[in-house]
Amino acid sequence: MTTKYEYVATCLFGLEALLGEEIDALGYERIETIDGRVTFRGDMAAIARCNINLRFAERLYIKMGSFRAATFTELFDGTNSLPWEAWIAEDDAFPVKGHSIKSVLTSIPDCQSIVQKAIVERWSGE
Repeated sequence: MTTKYEYVATCLFGLEALLGEEIDALGYERIETIDGRVTFRGDMAAIARCNINLRFAERLYIKMGSFRAATFTELFDGTNSLPWEAWIAEDDAFPVKGHSIKSVLTSIPDCQSIVQKAIVERWSGE
């Protein structure tokens, strides 16, 4: 049985329908289409296929998980609960970039710092 992953393809606003049609044409299961992004399921090979074939996508992300975070504590706890060790080796560098869309947490530098600290803490077992 092939493992399915959830992916998020981002695009310019207004191109979501076209991006969704490209994802459908590749045979992947579309989950949600919202402003600037399309979420879908696919196997590991979807990464390469989408990077080659999606003309309307700006970026392709693997969705690690989701959680509600109205405070920095909730952001830390939610981030810390995700399985980062499955994707990042203990000695790997992992730059953290962020965006704030319709969020009460508007300080991107603070969010980036908290996310990085949560991942490091998960690795160190604190």
